[in-house]
Amino acid sequence: MKINVRCGLLMLFAVGCACLLNAQQQDDDLKKRINEAVMNVYNEEISRNPSDYESLCGRANQYFVNGDYLRALDDVERAIRLTPANQKNLRFEELMLRAKIYDVRGDQEKRLADLYAANNIDPAHVNCLGLLAEANCNLEHYDDAEQCFQRI
Repeated sequence: MKINVRCGLLMLFAVGCACLLNAQQQDDDLKKRINEAVMNVYNEEISRNPSDYESLCGRANQYFVNGDYLRALDDVERAIRLTPANQKNLRFEELMLRAKIYDVRGDQEKRLADLYAANNIDPAHVNCLGLLAEANCNLEHYDDAEQCFQRI
């Protein structure tokens, strides 16, 4: 009887694992389909209007999420060039995204420059200040890092 109970429990465990694996696979497939749909919308908008800076920024963010940092950098740089100066919130987002891309690529100097530019737009943004402090520490600019931490 104990053997049958153990076998039954093992079978239940195996079925449960199979169900979880199936659910995860379905979740991954759903995420992939959603990502493709989002990218299709951005691609269509940009093909209709190559100067659509908002779609370029959105697609750059999606490329970043997908780990395609070169395309993300290309799109966000195009978006920055096209975004009107009065669109400060979007410019802030673009600079923060480009700073993240530079961080992933290991270019701390360019990351720091973008973080300072973003900080000039929104000097009280806590996340930006924290990233500025971190970038300054990475470059061994400890006095500047301390100033950023004090502003948080």
